[in-house]
Amino acid sequence: MKVPPLTNEMFYRGRTLQPMRSAAWQATKDDGDKFRYGGDFVANKAIMGSWTQVGKVASIADFVPGVEIEADKTWPLQQLNLKDNGRTGDEDFAWSEDMLMDLTEFQALKMTLETIDGIDYLFI
Repeated sequence: MKVPPLTNEMFYRGRTLQPMRSAAWQATKDDGDKFRYGGDFVANKAIMGSWTQVGKVASIADFVPGVEIEADKTWPLQQLNLKDNGRTGDEDFAWSEDMLMDLTEFQALKMTLETIDGIDYLFI
């Protein structure tokens, strides 16, 4: 039997539905704690748009605006564009609500918006 064609959209959708490692999973290493995306995009207008990496800190509390921090050159997204359909500027990442999904490493990363001194910062 001939295999039906697999489009890029079908491949992308399949990757978004894979169970992903998350903070809960990191704490327990229990596969029941993996993040599962239901497939329905939930817009978060507060974080939608383009973001540029400032650097890497251990926690939000460690971030001080104006103090130079080292950029994370290993992070694949130096620029993050959160589009209104759950897509990003990179096909290896998707997002919904407050979760950034790495479709290569199958990990779900929590996004937190913080306003510090009147400027919005997105922490992942």
